[in-house]
Amino acid sequence: MAGETQQGVSPEQAGLILQRGGEELWLHKVPDWLTIRFEELADQAAQLVLFRLRRKAEWRPLAVKSVARGQLVAIKVRRHQLETCLHLARQISSIRFASHVYELAASTNTHLYLLEQLTVQFTPGLSLRAIDQLTTELGLSRDHGLAGTERIYVFREEHTADETQIK
Repeated sequence: MAGETQQGVSPEQAGLILQRGGEELWLHKVPDWLTIRFEELADQAAQLVLFRLRRKAEWRPLAVKSVARGQLVAIKVRRHQLETCLHLARQISSIRFASHVYELAASTNTHLYLLEQLTVQFTPGLSLRAIDQLTTELGLSRDHGLAGTERIYVFREEHTADETQIK
């Protein structure tokens, strides 16, 4: 409508600004780290061993560590392999989620690790059908609404998403 301003992150800044609760944090992608989350967290250690064995020819991790209270595995790779490794990880059925690692522009020692959940509040006039259509196109599925709130839903990134939408 006339006189209204467009809110949100411009396409040129997508992946560079994290918006949370009305605040904006400027980010940089860490050029040589990615994270993965296995489908079964209880079997993560065994899955990681199998993952390393199966993927040896395609990538050679320079370092591996557990982050986000054990929910994610961070893997250091060569810079030129990062995007290829992310693409490969997203093709493996035992991996639920793969993402870049980010750092705060104002504090490059502060890393941010994304999980596969996203909470979004929608305007009252948007139907659930429209919400589901919009989010399905992005590789997100509506998981549940937040109790005691209106039009706020938790979404999960689908394994089939081409890229991480949660940024």
